[in-house]
Amino acid sequence: MKIILGSASKSRQAILSRAGYSFEVISADIDEKQIRYEDPSQLTMAIARAKADDLLKKIKTPALLVTSDTVVTCNGEIFEKPNDEEEARYFLHCYNRFPASTTTAVLITNTETSKCISDVDIAYVYFHPIPESEIEKLIAIGDIFHFAGALQVEALDDDTQLNPFVSRIEGTIESLQGLPIHMFKRLLEEIKTM
Repeated sequence: MKIILGSASKSRQAILSRAGYSFEVISADIDEKQIRYEDPSQLTMAIARAKADDLLKKIKTPALLVTSDTVVTCNGEIFEKPNDEEEARYFLHCYNRFPASTTTAVLITNTETSKCISDVDIAYVYFHPIPESEIEKLIAIGDIFHFAGALQVEALDDDTQLNPFVSRIEGTIESLQGLPIHMFKRLLEEIKTM
């Protein structure tokens, strides 16, 4: 059965491609800001479900639909994609004082049977101090505005963006990037037996 990734995220697409999966991509048309929960696990799962609900109306062939959402928390505060430079600056300054954690929900729905399976993964990233000049450079480049918490961490051997300031990761790089591949593979195998 074909896999449909319900996400415009280039990071999620790259993770699935690197893992050797063939898939189609479609994006949900929902207002994520209208979905509110204080708990990051509940929030990400609710958004992943809302994406699936929207996309299931559009998919007419048997498929395994994968929807996902990620938020970053730092010092107990939920960080989504930054709305402006001031918010991005605030997020990056927070990482100088506290570790960031990513909470990612993954939901896989069989469009033929309507059965679904889901789980949540949490990873942590600790940073060396990020100099003010680097924060301003990251804001000027602008890529961080596409990532929850302005947290753009690429492959660990990549020396761009925030990578030079990462001191330690607890969890996987794929989890930080929005699709924990180990969890995805497990869920994919489980839904095939349902």
